[in-house]
Amino acid sequence: MRIPFIIRAPWLAGSIGRRSGALVEVVDLFRTLTDLAGIPVPTAESHAVAGESVVPAMTGGARISNFSFSQFAKSGPDGAPFGTCMGCLPTGHGAADFMGFSIRSATWRYTEWYRYNKVGGGPNWAALFATELYDHRGGDV
Repeated sequence: MRIPFIIRAPWLAGSIGRRSGALVEVVDLFRTLTDLAGIPVPTAESHAVAGESVVPAMTGGARISNFSFSQFAKSGPDGAPFGTCMGCLPTGHGAADFMGFSIRSATWRYTEWYRYNKVGGGPNWAALFATELYDHRGGDV
């Protein structure tokens, strides 16, 4: 979703001034901070923790994941025009009209928009509204 992610660890050799095009999700922040702080993460047997540390990408290594996933709410009658729904409620009159689910790679992004069930508080999986496919390679394809 193009959220700026800036992290600095001056004690980490090879990370100073490094820029990375790695795909990072907000869910990766916890594991990254615990990795940098040297704090052990709970094991799968005690409490499952989602996400992956981005420390390898900070030092020039490869990221483990090649994809990122996002979910985004929109409002508007019949989706034209989609309005950003930053303060949408989970249910009722103030709930989103549509919910988008995206998968992003380094070169492509695919999104499916579903009508949102304002009473049940979730996407209506039987009501696909629109799909989007974007080529992020740049230039003529």
